[in-house]
Amino acid sequence: QQHVYRDVRPLVLSALEGYNACILAYGQTGSGKTHTMQGPESDPGVTLRTLRDLFQQSSRDPAVECSFSLSVLEVYNERSLDLLVDPRTAEARRVSKHDLPVRVDVVRGVMVEGLTELGVEDEQSALDIIALAQSNRVVGVTHANDHSSRSHLIVTVYITTTVRSTGKTHYGKLHLVDLAGSERQAKALTQGAADVESKHINRSLSSLQDVFAALLAKEKHIPFRNSKLTQLLQDSLAGNSKVLMVVTVSSRVEDARESVASLALARRVRSIVLG
Repeated sequence: QQHVYRDVRPLVLSALEGYNACILAYGQTGSGKTHTMQGPESDPGVTLRTLRDLFQQSSRDPAVECSFSLSVLEVYNERSLDLLVDPRTAEARRVSKHDLPVRVDVVRGVMVEGLTELGVEDEQSALDIIALAQSNRVVGVTHANDHSSRSHLIVTVYITTTVRSTGKTHYGKLHLVDLAGSERQAKALTQGAADVESKHINRSLSSLQDVFAALLAKEKHIPFRNSKLTQLLQDSLAGNSKVLMVVTVSSRVEDARESVASLALARRVRSIVLG
């Protein structure tokens, strides 16, 4: 976890300078994405290390003043759901097919209307918020993974940095994304609601790959609106944004096909040049 964060850290620090940044964990179900992004308390992942680092860095520079706020949502069956709510409310909204609308703000870029955004002043308050969100996330059982995330989790850190001497202000946005795992139905053996979830997951991951392909080819039209996931991330996947994708693969021989596909995508993404 420490070695992974060493590679991620430059993107985290860029958000303090006013950049939009996006860190994604991609891979088949059960390959370790949630462990990489969240991790246990004894060996925290990218998200917890990021929050700790942001607060430490902001307190070390007396020349600037930083303020932070957090939002956490999941993309479940192509719907945006706020996870910073009471668990009963989260479940009721999921059942009623509640969906938060997305719009583009001139100053802050992509915004989700009605999404809870909480100010945080220290690491512990941020961790408490993440814990609440995690308890509301949809998980399920498949043949490939007995604790499978059935939604894409997006933790967003909003950063306002003001230079004390000049009053100049930078606005940064950092997305920490734990993607649901790609899976073949024949292998996952999902049925009913779980099968519907799998189809939505695979469709949105396919849309994400289409966005990467368009960025690699430097096409004028990037198909961000083809899925809720890419629509939400569009202002942090293009332009002057900074993007890092952590690809997780399984060590099992029977997962070789999925591992090769994940690594092939990683190779293409690595070749993308933004800006």
